[in-house]
Amino acid sequence: MAESQGRSIWRMALVCSAVLACALMIYSGIGKLRDSSWRLQQIQEINQDLDRDNKILHSQVQRLRDDKQAIDRAVRREMDMVRPDEVVYQFDSGRNQKEAAR
Repeated sequence: MAESQGRSIWRMALVCSAVLACALMIYSGIGKLRDSSWRLQQIQEINQDLDRDNKILHSQVQRLRDDKQAIDRAVRREMDMVRPDEVVYQFDSGRNQKEAAR
């Protein structure tokens, strides 16, 4: 009888240890799952932003391919170019005039 009680205690201890180990793994797994879910949400938001930017760039490329006026505007704005028959006048800003007066 004492021997069977000893085995029962060991079995109970083994079951309790197994349950405790499972509980700890589940608890740490829940934390990792929460962190992974949060990271996934961040990545999805970044992907949405990149997708929106790509659509904007795609539409700009299409306009530049199809519309000569769009090319003209882009060249003037981004490269500061003018047509050969145009005259460009440059004026000093008010701040530069004040500095020159000193």
